[in-house]
Amino acid sequence: MSLPSPPEPTPVPPPGPERPEERRIGRPRRIGWAVAVACYLGYVLLTATVNIPRLGVTLAVQKAQPSSVGGLWAEQPWRVIAFGTFYYATIAVTELFGVGAPPASAPEPSVVEYL
Repeated sequence: MSLPSPPEPTPVPPPGPERPEERRIGRPRRIGWAVAVACYLGYVLLTATVNIPRLGVTLAVQKAQPSSVGGLWAEQPWRVIAFGTFYYATIAVTELFGVGAPPASAPEPSVVEYL
């Protein structure tokens, strides 16, 4: 008794030229990604170097939530609050104004693009 042979693999077509709609969608996504990275690094630097007010974090609040790690953000948690506020507010504004969004005429993304 012989076993059936496995099916032949489907040939994969060679990569062709990029379609125009892929170029139109890809560039704004890269811009949105670059804005997010620039904001992240910029706000980390800002909150680590600039004098930030305590934002309501009193000594009693700090002592009630002790931290076992060291570092500026662990010792001064109001800096993390400021970072999060600056970063997410900036990302919200950039998304509101469409920075990094595909153009309105772009086709809906397919499932393949997310893989």
